[in-house]
Amino acid sequence: AARMLALPRDLLVQILHWLPTHDLGCFAATCRLFYLWRASPVEEALRLRVSECGRRVPRVLPQKVLGWVPYLLRREWLTAAGQAPLAAATTHSLFVDASGKLLACGFEEDESEPGEELPCPGLLGQGQTGDDVLELAVPTPLESMQQVSVRGVAASEFCSMAVTEDGRVYSWGPAVVCLGHGDWEEQCVPRLIAGLNGVRVHHLAAGAWHSAALSDRGELFTWGGRGQGQMPLGLGFPAMEPVLSPTKVDWFQE
Repeated sequence: AARMLALPRDLLVQILHWLPTHDLGCFAATCRLFYLWRASPVEEALRLRVSECGRRVPRVLPQKVLGWVPYLLRREWLTAAGQAPLAAATTHSLFVDASGKLLACGFEEDESEPGEELPCPGLLGQGQTGDDVLELAVPTPLESMQQVSVRGVAASEFCSMAVTEDGRVYSWGPAVVCLGHGDWEEQCVPRLIAGLNGVRVHHLAAGAWHSAALSDRGELFTWGGRGQGQMPLGLGFPAMEPVLSPTKVDWFQE
């Protein structure tokens, strides 16, 4: 660290400016001067990268954040990571093609318990209802989403989800789990989750009985079953009661 600090500041900032996000974070963590020091060269390099991408940095550091370096590093990580363009569950898979179109294949049935197949209408999002098991041997576009540009997907045994380019979230599947719409209704085509209106979602995760969404501001929202401790306590609900709509987990903001 001492040798790096001995370099001319402009040269040091340019060197740091070209480091990958992970390497820059590791470098910053090796020395407190780089990580939390006022106007550190790491902060200057990160701000330079932000300006080159045409983005803005808030004038005031968000509450409960240690400093500008961890804040800017997290923003870079969120921007670079993105949501996966494909997801595979027990019996179905979801895909996003290069043009942002959503596709699905597989069949609408749960086979997690041998000999106890459970119809799961809606998993493929094609609008079919009833107990007839829909099977798609090849990735097939979801007609109801043809005018929507999708960025990524998530899937579990009983749930399918997609996040759009502008951060909106759709979910669909059988009435086995809560899909985030405030009820237990079956959704045979993708339905926009109204409880996340105004939130730009960056990451989605789908579990067997619960789901989670991470916003571009680092806010965590969860919904679904809580019978086995899937979600943190302190959401304002009894410990065993399911959460039917996306609810912010404030515990992570403390």
